[in-house]
Amino acid sequence: MKPGLTISEIQHLLNITFLNESKERYEQVRMEIFEHLKKEKRLIVFHLKEKWFRMYQNGEKTEEYREPIEKWILHIAKHGYQLRLQDGIVAELDLAYPKKDDFSRKLFFQIENFTVGFGDMRLGAEPGKVYYITKMGRRLLV
Repeated sequence: MKPGLTISEIQHLLNITFLNESKERYEQVRMEIFEHLKKEKRLIVFHLKEKWFRMYQNGEKTEEYREPIEKWILHIAKHGYQLRLQDGIVAELDLAYPKKDDFSRKLFFQIENFTVGFGDMRLGAEPGKVYYITKMGRRLLV
């Protein structure tokens, strides 16, 4: 797999594989792509409770909140995620801690941006609390 695949190229590759190959081959390609993104530091994994996972699944939630503790900010900075936005970063939203190949408990979104601010209470933020906000873009691999 070539380095620096764009999100559109990834989606196209998956669509072609899905239409032209067996289910097993599609699952294999899907795992290869996301392993490749992990190696390129272009994949961030969020483990979610069922309530929040279902809201993403239904299109009701579009932002993920994390407390701006030093650990989270250093994680984003260390891996250069902010700088890699132009290359396309993918968020893997997991329902709890699924097995590596259990794609029924995983959702994938392109990340639009990272900000710091107040979140939406309907989406899980506490009033008056500042968060590190990950804004999700379009959903991938629906």
